[in-house]
Amino acid sequence: MGQAQNKGADVSSREQHLNQGQSRECILNSISELLLVKSYDCITVRDVVEKAKVSRSTFYRHFLSVDDAIAEIEDRFINTMRDINRLGSMNKASQSSTHLSATQLMRFEALRDNRIAALALLSSNSNPRFKKKETDLIRQYFTKKLAMTNLSNEEEQLYLSYFIEGNNGFIMRWLRDFPDIEISKVAALMNRLIYAPLFVND
Repeated sequence: MGQAQNKGADVSSREQHLNQGQSRECILNSISELLLVKSYDCITVRDVVEKAKVSRSTFYRHFLSVDDAIAEIEDRFINTMRDINRLGSMNKASQSSTHLSATQLMRFEALRDNRIAALALLSSNSNPRFKKKETDLIRQYFTKKLAMTNLSNEEEQLYLSYFIEGNNGFIMRWLRDFPDIEISKVAALMNRLIYAPLFVND
């Protein structure tokens, strides 16, 4: 009983110092951390409120369910990448694409700024619907980029499959194991891996 009272007191004390925006962010950050170790469909409201140190009523003030909160994490990530893609989509893929651009640097800065959420969403613990959202976003972006190449439709599809799998593995390894590498170096390496295969002479 005493332990439960102490836990309740800790939650109450923490919530007094959080405004609504902060408590929402705290919940979302806690879910991202939970996704690193637990499948999306096994995370409960109890898990979240205990990790975030907020009350159930605070959780339900912001979200209908854990899935509702996870959907917001997904949408924030996708919308950030979509906004950056819009800036970069005006240029088609060409030999010059192998040079690092401002938008490519922005993309990697956004990934590192949201490191835990990115790792969580790209992990096998995330909801499969995120994979579909991400795949659709990448296909949209690169379909425009690849319009200038001589690839057939079938070759484009194979290239996109190769890139999507390789892209996620690269980002996961960087964010998990080597997050302190200078962003410009990581972005430049990824950039060469993406575009160089399209312009290598036989």
